[in-house]
Amino acid sequence: MKSVMIVSLAFALSWQLGCKQHIAREKNPKDVPPKQVEKAAQSFTDENTFFQRTAAALTTEIEAAKLAQSKAQSPDVKAHAERELKDYTTMLNNLQKLAQSKSVSVPNGNADNETVSNLQSKSGGDFDTAYAGTEVDGTQEVVTLLQGAIEKAQDPRIKDFATVNLITARDYADEANALEKKVGGGLLKR
Repeated sequence: MKSVMIVSLAFALSWQLGCKQHIAREKNPKDVPPKQVEKAAQSFTDENTFFQRTAAALTTEIEAAKLAQSKAQSPDVKAHAERELKDYTTMLNNLQKLAQSKSVSVPNGNADNETVSNLQSKSGGDFDTAYAGTEVDGTQEVVTLLQGAIEKAQDPRIKDFATVNLITARDYADEANALEKKVGGGLLKR
């Protein structure tokens, strides 16, 4: 009986520690610098623009992740891309459903062609470094767009979408920064 309790306690503790980063937490003003909140609020001009810009940012991230699955050399880059591809595809599908419910058309295939072309021209370690830099910029753009919607959107469904997905986007932004330091040697300037 003691061993069952010890195993159960160990399992519960490891689950808590492993899942803690993914549990939603209350918004703490110290989590986001004031300048970033201001920039995010300025990024939101209207709902239609939010749908278009967010769809474009997610599509660019998805296309970059697809390239990373075949071109990346680093297992860390490949793993990041695989997770991001799954999560951002789900996020984009949900965004498109929300836009459709508001009778807003969000075009498919509206990725940033310059970013995708730049990645297509790279291979091996050069690809990994370029991809990591692209990820830092791309994930930060997604975070900024979602924060802007939280701050200024009037429709509660848009605020809910942004709130739910902001945690995932922040996780990828943090991961992208760590990835850039690892594969880029921390020498890339932002």
